[in-house]
Amino acid sequence: MPLSFIHTADLHLGRGLDHFPDNSLEIYEHLLKTIENTATRNVVDFILFAGDTFNSLDVDISIKKKFLDLIKNLGKHNIEIFYACGNHDFFQSKFYKPFLNEKNFHIFPEYWQSYERDEAVIHGYSFNKAAFKKKMLHDYSPEVTGKTNIFCFHTNISEVSSQHENYAPSSLQEFEKFPLNSYFGLGHIHQHNLIREGKHTIVYPGSPLPTRIIETGEKGFYLVKQNSNKTFEKNFIKSGAEIAELTLDISGVEDFFEIDEMIKESMDNYTDKNNSDSIIPEYLSFKVRLSGNLSPELKKELVKNISENYFEKEVEGAYVWDNTRSNISPKLIAEEKGLFEAMVKTYYNMNMDEVALDNNITDLLEHSDNFNFDKAKNDALLILYSMLKGDK
Repeated sequence: MPLSFIHTADLHLGRGLDHFPDNSLEIYEHLLKTIENTATRNVVDFILFAGDTFNSLDVDISIKKKFLDLIKNLGKHNIEIFYACGNHDFFQSKFYKPFLNEKNFHIFPEYWQSYERDEAVIHGYSFNKAAFKKKMLHDYSPEVTGKTNIFCFHTNISEVSSQHENYAPSSLQEFEKFPLNSYFGLGHIHQHNLIREGKHTIVYPGSPLPTRIIETGEKGFYLVKQNSNKTFEKNFIKSGAEIAELTLDISGVEDFFEIDEMIKESMDNYTDKNNSDSIIPEYLSFKVRLSGNLSPELKKELVKNISENYFEKEVEGAYVWDNTRSNISPKLIAEEKGLFEAMVKTYYNMNMDEVALDNNITDLLEHSDNFNFDKAKNDALLILYSMLKGDK
């Protein structure tokens, strides 16, 4: 049979999934069962876990037990696990001892190690501390065997834009020296991304669960099969947990509860549409961006209710971001000088120069064609604070 395997990373087991109304352990259990079922149904040879499988080395024992159950269940089907430690779950023998007792579980050390099998050689390394900065690709050259080379490790590729720390840094040029038709199963970047395919296949599967509210869109892992021409066929398997992003223009709305109803309606419309097109994720939350212009009174009420987590309490699965503006004239803003002065005095506990205060507010108004009241307040604070520090 052709070589086949699963490539996953950045599960962050044990992290609180507060952006879902469901129990976090239940969601993690569902993910692990999805991985297990995919592996056994497709009779894969092994699974790559490319770092940050656990969110820390201090997770609840129940989630460790779930992962141990996964290892044992896969062992019954002769499916091996190749495990690279990342910055969140760096190698510590005490933490991994229960897993190492299982014959089908292989953890890479802090240096390169290879496992030769009938169809492939699997190479990898692990972090031995959180801030692992060593450039591991620089000096490594695998032994030539004529078999397919599979790599499993945690790294930050310099050419890939991300918000993640630059741990175990690498560059695309460093991949060039490796044998043709190699598969690089990477971890660290939470968005799934096919970096390169052809003579080398370089893949980030992304986190199979949205670990933060900003991680919207489809989440999952890769089922990989090698074709007869040595290329890799990659199928993205959805995990069943997703955050959908909605943008809602609420211009002209006059009552807060109308906003409430509009959010609920947009969520219902999303599930109705996607229910006809595809399968709705088992676990679904919404990141709702509100835009448009509101009266100052309604804007104030909206900000207050968001700060008090109204939507999280009253609209299950909704997490609201406010990008609206206040409908207020420059004349009225100019009359709010006392507001700016009070804010600056409160934050910095200093007396303000009245002339400087007037001049800066006037300057803001004169150079703003499409005035944003909330931005004006922030800009005023920054300008005045810079003056206090003596900045030009």
